[in-house]
Amino acid sequence: MAIGTAFQIQDDLLDILGDAEAVGKTLGSDIQKGKLTLPMIHFLRTAPREHRTLLRSLLEGRDADKVERICNLILPSESVRYSRRRAQELADRAHKSLSGLPDSQPKRVLELMAQFVVSRQI
Repeated sequence: MAIGTAFQIQDDLLDILGDAEAVGKTLGSDIQKGKLTLPMIHFLRTAPREHRTLLRSLLEGRDADKVERICNLILPSESVRYSRRRAQELADRAHKSLSGLPDSQPKRVLELMAQFVVSRQI
């Protein structure tokens, strides 16, 4: 569960911060679909009121530059750093949960997966 959540948070960050070629998908797709991701949820909880109001307005709008404007609003915020930390905490939890297993190839693969999900290129 922890590794899956860490993967999703990293995917949410890639949608905002990533390089389209490196990520292999169109960036901003979550924003276009109106999905509230962890960076946006954190922003809506912690940003100054006028920034929260602007984000809500942008999310509801259909402006051509909607994705760019939302990314520019969220990028300098604490929400990106918070989301990165949260993904790392979950990956660490997943890695730690493997400590009781005997050393084996499957265990090493799972440990590598826990590291990989948070190190995917942004």
